Amino acid sequence: MSNPNPINALTELGMRNAESTRRQPVQVDYSRLLFLVVDPAKEMRGAMTMTLSSMGANKVEFATRIGDALSRIQKNDIDIILSEYDLEHSADGLHLLEEIKQRNLCKQSTVFMIVTAERRAQNVIGAVEQAPDDYLLKPFTGEALSKRLDKAIRKKQEFRCVDDAMRNNEYLRAIEE
Repeated sequence: MSNPNPINALTELGMRNAESTRRQPVQVDYSRLLFLVVDPAKEMRGAMTMTLSSMGANKVEFATRIGDALSRIQKNDIDIILSEYDLEHSADGLHLLEEIKQRNLCKQSTVFMIVTAERRAQNVIGAVEQAPDDYLLKPFTGEALSKRLDKAIRKKQEFRCVDDAMRNNEYLRAIEE
């Protein structure tokens, strides 16, 4: 009797897990999550407050610049970061994401989403290279934001045990997960 192929076994397990996840969508309780909205425009911060409130979110921090955002991230256990692309003259939301990653400021489960009106292909490609959890173009509806956040949160939850194992250099455990 031959040994089963571990790659095939992992693929089959992943497919079964994906099917069970699709059948049982997780309802996200936004009231338990801490949001950080990074946007220099006062009007946009106000609109995000109303949108997030309509989704049930009641813990929302704000920052207008990268320095403010980094300070809040260091002081708080942020769950979701919604950042404008255009932040400062020499830096943008992708610079913020890069800084967070380099300094390991957020937990693995933190969702980072670029929320912007920026449509230039060069900048969108840059966003893909930095790998934010999502990129949402303005204007958007509360429903669109909620769907994108739900998807990003579910993805983070599905890979959390693998991420934890990898962060602790427990590679065999990560493969088993």
